[in-house]
Amino acid sequence: MLEVHPKAYPVLNAAATLLGYRRAEALRPTPMSQVAQTLSPEEMAHLEEMFRRGIVRVLMQSGGWRRMASLDEPRPQFLWQRHSAADFGLRLSGNSFLILRWLVGRREEKLALDRAQLTLGDQLVLALACDVLRARGEKPPTKTELRGTALPALLHPDWLAAANRIPAKLDFAPWTSGTGALVIEALCDRLAAAAAQAHRTAGQTATEAGMERLAEGVTRVTNTFVDALEAAARWDLATPILEGTTDVVDATTPAQWWLRGLPRSLPLTARQRVANHAAELLVPLERLDAVRRRLGVVRYFEDDYEDAQHLLSQWRPYEDVFARATGLRHSLESWGAITAAPDTESP
Repeated sequence: MLEVHPKAYPVLNAAATLLGYRRAEALRPTPMSQVAQTLSPEEMAHLEEMFRRGIVRVLMQSGGWRRMASLDEPRPQFLWQRHSAADFGLRLSGNSFLILRWLVGRREEKLALDRAQLTLGDQLVLALACDVLRARGEKPPTKTELRGTALPALLHPDWLAAANRIPAKLDFAPWTSGTGALVIEALCDRLAAAAAQAHRTAGQTATEAGMERLAEGVTRVTNTFVDALEAAARWDLATPILEGTTDVVDATTPAQWWLRGLPRSLPLTARQRVANHAAELLVPLERLDAVRRRLGVVRYFEDDYEDAQHLLSQWRPYEDVFARATGLRHSLESWGAITAAPDTESP
């Protein structure tokens, strides 16, 4: 059995927590003077093995368990059946160790990542650390601490937007090809949940400033991600956005559902402005609908016909959500939504 130094234990415990082996409530802040700055070779080997196994576990639980068809293989297959082991080469740098120490003693030190060494694996570790902080009801990382990352914003757009913590620059290009795209595929359940949660958070927002901050931040994250997908021609990675939105935008969802958190005393003019901000959350769906329509007219003899048909088959279950989202956006921008009762329950 591995003998762990008392100062190394908080770091290993933090790793076990963000990888889901322990509940977030079990993580206790520890003074940085009691947290190891380095690990012994045996402790580091144990941490590396924990990450090797734990990250695979996280990705499988987050959507990697699904059987999905691809353009090259129409029969549904697991992600690891469609790709070689070499394609899953997530690498961690010393930044991941810094994230663990910061997660334990974040009240004393700011997270200072080495941006030159920042890897996709480090971004995933930081996103998982955000899971823990959010579950514990703690404040999000600052914009400075998140600078150079994009995945935490994609998995927690509403949480970061509500606190005005989304970095000014988001680079999703590395997540649209190679290992990054495989991670996004494996995180499809998490991405769908994030899309749905953004709308639910809007319905719980009680102020005009809060809704404006939320809508601006969430929409910027979504549009920037969609920009990257368009540049890489990877529209299939947008499917979780449709899936998550379908969870809340169903045939029975009224427009006032997005406004149910507002106090009844809020003036109608302010309520209208809030409704306009809420409507912004539905605009990215219209952009994806435009893509769907464009792909629908690709002809049989054109080079990208098979790609278009594959994506259309993926998006067919969500066709109704496009029309509903457009109708709801128009309702939010009209007086009908703001004059209705705001206490509609969540889908």
